[in-house]
Amino acid sequence: MSILGKQTVQTAGGLTLKGIFKFLKFGSLFIIFGIVFAKAAIDSYSQKSFVPIIREIGGKLTLATKELADQSTAIIESGNIYVNSLWNIITTYAELIFAVLAIYAWIKLFAWLWARTPYSWPGNSFENTTIGVIVFAVFQVLFIVVVKAFAGEIHDWNDAGRAIAIPFIAFFLLFKAIVILINPVSKQIENLAS
Repeated sequence: MSILGKQTVQTAGGLTLKGIFKFLKFGSLFIIFGIVFAKAAIDSYSQKSFVPIIREIGGKLTLATKELADQSTAIIESGNIYVNSLWNIITTYAELIFAVLAIYAWIKLFAWLWARTPYSWPGNSFENTTIGVIVFAVFQVLFIVVVKAFAGEIHDWNDAGRAIAIPFIAFFLLFKAIVILINPVSKQIENLAS
């Protein structure tokens, strides 16, 4: 169908390919959040209280880099998550993806907020994103240090230094965890190909 010289692709239901991808993107986000919420709800139900579900989802959103570091460390220490039950494998992947998406959402939020200040030039997305990353890193360091201090986990400057380093170490741990997650799958693909 041609509208004023522009080509559009339509299917029987009027859906475009762009619309299908948009649905899949939001659908997959909904599924990932649903899995994380279901795991938190199961934990909350077993303790017969709503506090664990609020604490777990809130912790995953506010302490996103700590959550990413914890999930990545658990994968690295276990060495192979594929020996667990299917539910554990699905929740491991979902929680890892959820942590990455939470970090992305925070950075986008801070970049969007910076773009609305009088100090930002319109359309300067690189500057806005850079400021968003810096503000996100500062907030994560503050959140992690405050939470660890209230939990009594900071006793000296070494403990504080380790807490400050968590947002930066989290991405290194993520890459190590991704290698561990991909390695067994790639070996299975090689075995099928030969």
